[in-house]
Amino acid sequence: MIESLTNFADQAVILPILVLAGIGLLVAGWPRAALAWIIVVPGVLFVVLIGKIVTIGCAGSLTESIGLYSPSGHTASAAVVYGGLVALLVRTKWPERVALISASVVAAVIGASRLALGVHSVADVLVGAPVGIVGAYALIRLAGPPPLRLRFASVIGVVLLICVLLLHGTHLQAEAEIGKFAWNLGFCRQ
Repeated sequence: MIESLTNFADQAVILPILVLAGIGLLVAGWPRAALAWIIVVPGVLFVVLIGKIVTIGCAGSLTESIGLYSPSGHTASAAVVYGGLVALLVRTKWPERVALISASVVAAVIGASRLALGVHSVADVLVGAPVGIVGAYALIRLAGPPPLRLRFASVIGVVLLICVLLLHGTHLQAEAEIGKFAWNLGFCRQ
């Protein structure tokens, strides 16, 4: 069950959603949100990638002394993608609050699944979560107000749901490749 839960945040699911949601927002008639999406979500993924390269490349130094081995990309990407989508799609007077709450809930659930599986430390999750939560907040701030009527919103939602369900359980072995890359950089090795 926990493995199934954490799989919703694997990059094999997140990356296609990134592309489809960006296209969907554009087709729906919200170009400002589409632009915010294609800037913020990859930005969050990039920040986590840099964090992973630094922490994996510096393993054994300061990062391990505080229990930080590799920021949780699952936690960060789930928070910004799922929390951001909820905040974009729910019509409310307070979209920033919806972004913060939904991203925090998603980060807590996925972060807990990563801890339960033993693939990340508490420090890893506590670094990944705020990156994703801040990303969801930035997404909503940059997206601006939604248009009065989003075209094809239900169709886009169904396409995204089908994408998630079809790709659920697929894995990209990104962590191993990031680890090799970070180790080969060797900028923290003594």
